[in-house]
Amino acid sequence: MTTINKVWQRLRVEAGIPHVRLHDLRHQCASALVNSGRTLYEFQAVLGHSDATVTQRYAHLSTRTLQDAANSASDAMRGKLAP
Repeated sequence: MTTINKVWQRLRVEAGIPHVRLHDLRHQCASALVNSGRTLYEFQAVLGHSDATVTQRYAHLSTRTLQDAANSASDAMRGKLAP
């Protein structure tokens, strides 16, 4: 773990993102997966979690994703979606 942290520290400074942690990238990956429509089960497997409760802490839905979900419910109530 020491070697990867030293390499990561060097790379993030070179990339101009000195405060980004490896753990931050894990959260970003989970958020990208859930916002692209992947299921909790799918990204739980990608992240290697055995408990879905842990995975849910990583999943941050974007405002757009939440708005789309609300719109699909209202569309369904108006009969716009195929049964």
